[in-house]
Amino acid sequence: MENKNILSSDKERINIWLIGEGEPLPVDGRERLMRLGMLAKYLSGQGHKVTWWSSTFIHGEKRYYCKSYKEIRINPKERLVLLHSPVAYKKNISLSRIVYHQKLATAFRKYSKRKTVPDLIFCAWPTSQFAREAVRYGKKNKVPVIIDIRDLWPDIFNRAFPDSLQWLAKIGLKPLQYAAAVTLRQATGITGMVPYATSWGCRYAGRAVGKQDATIYIGNERPGLSKEEQEKNQSWWQDRGVSEETWNICYFGTLSISVDLKTVIDAVKILSQRYKDIRLVIGGEGDCKEELVQQAQGSKHIIFAGWLNGQQMNSLMGICRCGTYSYKNSEDFYNTFSNKGIQYLSGKLPILNSLGGFARTMLEENECGLTYKEGDIQDCARQIERLYTDSALCKRMAENAYELFEKKFESNVVNRQFEQYFYQILGGLE
Repeated sequence: MENKNILSSDKERINIWLIGEGEPLPVDGRERLMRLGMLAKYLSGQGHKVTWWSSTFIHGEKRYYCKSYKEIRINPKERLVLLHSPVAYKKNISLSRIVYHQKLATAFRKYSKRKTVPDLIFCAWPTSQFAREAVRYGKKNKVPVIIDIRDLWPDIFNRAFPDSLQWLAKIGLKPLQYAAAVTLRQATGITGMVPYATSWGCRYAGRAVGKQDATIYIGNERPGLSKEEQEKNQSWWQDRGVSEETWNICYFGTLSISVDLKTVIDAVKILSQRYKDIRLVIGGEGDCKEELVQQAQGSKHIIFAGWLNGQQMNSLMGICRCGTYSYKNSEDFYNTFSNKGIQYLSGKLPILNSLGGFARTMLEENECGLTYKEGDIQDCARQIERLYTDSALCKRMAENAYELFEKKFESNVVNRQFEQYFYQILGGLE
């Protein structure tokens, strides 16, 4: 393929495949809340032809959208292809999930042969099986393949082993790490959501970060609700004891072993003895929910709201004072800043953070959040109390949060960076 001819001018449009599963899909009225969904929407809106390869299985809810291969025309320029695996999974780190990913990769190999060859492939990592098939397809058809590092897979599997069995994890992960290195080495370029993710991917590929690689942050759309939507959702929250009159903290995300919500729950339980209007609203489900519910001990100040849709999250952020970005400082989280943190920024919320790396540095430099020491209940309570008692600080951080969002994380800003990067790849990085 003569890639340079594709880009004779910036007005030329490309045929691009986006590969990644597990996101909210633009079907059944669902919102595009994550990286690939917003990128697909933007690119098709710019006139590019987009085929988004995803899955019939909804990762967050652990259920099928449908139980067979399906193609959906989203708009004249965008098609959603849902690949099906008869094997599903209940736990995020499990053997059944590995089998599930392999089934999807096999389905991609089958159905990709029936499509027009694209100009470029952009593939999320994980999953490694999808990425392996993408680079195989790219090599066979002379198509550049970009791999976007989301998680440090398979290194994250270390978390599933206790300290006493880390030696076994190192042995068991070697074949997966070797396979990851082979796949990443064959990619045309590597992108990451933070600098550490990009360098991690390039290190696996056996090289330094180069011109063909890029760090492009996660984007988020500006939250917006009509007056009717806001009133409807605020009524829903009032039924759960949350309103403009309560002092609210929100958490959105999976309730997994990676989060440090126990510390926040205990801190709020302490503070609620003095501040009766404080509320911690936890939006999400996961393997650790039952344990966290027990930790809360039925406190009316801690609300488990389950999975929330876009309107519910946006309406809640409109009556919150901060969002909690509480994760354990493992290797795969220490230097990250994920979509949930950016969502808080878009909602003009200061961030209560537990991570000591990239997130802490960014929040401190832009004065839009406070960091507590992971696992330190008293320190967490102190940081929340600072925001609770100092309304001027809380307001200033809220304003700074939105300013940072507009400058670096607003979806159109991020997606334009992607579009220009794709042009550079296709133009031979001239």
